[in-house]
Amino acid sequence: MSNLCCTTYYFEGDKKCLQDLYNKMTRIANNDEIKDYQKRQKMSELAKAFCLNPTDYNCRGYFDWLHIVGNNIVFEVESANVPCQDIINAIIRHYGGKISVLWDVGCLDEGFFFTNDHEKRVFKHRYEVDLENIDSEWFETIPELVEWVKQKTNISIPKNITEDVDLLYNYITSDLEERLNTYCNFHVVEVVDDSYWD
Repeated sequence: MSNLCCTTYYFEGDKKCLQDLYNKMTRIANNDEIKDYQKRQKMSELAKAFCLNPTDYNCRGYFDWLHIVGNNIVFEVESANVPCQDIINAIIRHYGGKISVLWDVGCLDEGFFFTNDHEKRVFKHRYEVDLENIDSEWFETIPELVEWVKQKTNISIPKNITEDVDLLYNYITSDLEERLNTYCNFHVVEVVDDSYWD
């Protein structure tokens, strides 16, 4: 799928509603009539499970990695260009707002990374560094990122650069890339409200 967008959803709230959602998704995932799981677990099938018309929603994607953490439901959705957020919002409305969702989305081709987890309850990372042919990692804080770069490359990032995200981006994607002679990238996860995708 081109312009792959990967979103992790963490549903919490009323246990009965969450169990119903989990049961619906499990039935879709276990439908052996369709052998290819990507076709079986299409978001359009999830829309139909809630009596929604798939043509009214962004259904260009499929869900995977459905599991329970404590009393909460977690799954990933891989979609094209943007998240299938309108279906997620419709599911929340279906349950009368008795459930809510934290999400974390990234689309490398489009260059965006977002989360609605303001309090870092589930999705704590805010930065990612990708040093091609070396390693890549997510970080909660800039000091963790700086220490990791030093451990991996034996290069210390100047302190004045670490105090400005734009300077840090330029340093990693230009200076560090040149010194290591390998592709380097830096991503910042932007914290947004649920209304971002409206």
